[in-house]
Amino acid sequence: MNKTSCRAETTDARPVVSKAISLLRFPLMVGIVFVHNNFSGLGGLSPAAAHCAVGLEQFFGKSLAAFCVPMFFLISGFLYFYRADFTLSSYRKKTLSRVRTILIPYLIWNLLCFFLFMAMGKASFADIGAALWSFRDGMPACFQMWFLRDLMVLVLIAPVVYVVMRFGAWWAAGALGLLWLATGWGVGLCFFSCGACLSIHKTGVCDWLLAFCRALWLSCPVLLGLDVFACWGWDGAEVVHRVFIVVSILAVAAFAVWAVQRGAGRRVIGMQRYAFLLFAAHEPFSSLLRKAMVAVPAFAQNEAVFALGYFLVPLVVIAVVVAAFRVADRLCPKWLSVLVGARTA
Repeated sequence: MNKTSCRAETTDARPVVSKAISLLRFPLMVGIVFVHNNFSGLGGLSPAAAHCAVGLEQFFGKSLAAFCVPMFFLISGFLYFYRADFTLSSYRKKTLSRVRTILIPYLIWNLLCFFLFMAMGKASFADIGAALWSFRDGMPACFQMWFLRDLMVLVLIAPVVYVVMRFGAWWAAGALGLLWLATGWGVGLCFFSCGACLSIHKTGVCDWLLAFCRALWLSCPVLLGLDVFACWGWDGAEVVHRVFIVVSILAVAAFAVWAVQRGAGRRVIGMQRYAFLLFAAHEPFSSLLRKAMVAVPAFAQNEAVFALGYFLVPLVVIAVVVAAFRVADRLCPKWLSVLVGARTA
């Protein structure tokens, strides 16, 4: 088949870029589920099972899937400035559209979690304000919603991001990247701004990714090994981890473009409609499943059975969320649309 050029300046590139992003949404969200699939803080595990939990969480949650959240920020920045010139009118229009897709779901899911905490006796009505911004450990009541909280702030300061990225270009993006690599500060600002820079300057990033895809794919296993090893006490672990995140993002993006150009991944693209509900509902659902699993002696005491259970929790969560989406889409599609920010198509 003829491969479409991915230069962002061309109209023909847009379907490739759009489909590549659509292809990534659901798999990235599955990665987020694994990031939050933590057993090590729970009691009741045997020493062998606890050791297994630490190893699995380190490899799958803290290393392999660590790039998922930064990549979502990158995609968000890219899409916010995509296709149209940035003006006061477009800023007003884009910001108002985010009320429906970000703010309303953010408020609903945080309030649902807050009332659940109230029912469990873990919060009082006086905490409702904190629940919507910083309830525990700097997180809102529905803790994964910190991403939407930070994204809303980035949307509000989008004019500043635009000016800096428009005139500072890759010097400004590079400075933010180096700051994040060195300190870990500003993950959202860094990757949102880099995505904005790609979009504002209509960079032919897809062609670049395909040119270096083999090098990126070969680098990932090496850096993954270094990252896992570094987290067990090697000096420079944080920097190695962040470099691995950057390379992982580039490698995964290259794979998505490569797959789309070959007509692959259509079923996965179709599953993007489930991504937001999975994001919003996987916690505290998966936490309850983990606690229930630890209460079963066969899981808590046997290392091999526990390892199976580690993967079982995300699979059950994903299956239940997808089933719930399909049922709600038939019975109450309008309510579902509100819950997921109009992401039902």
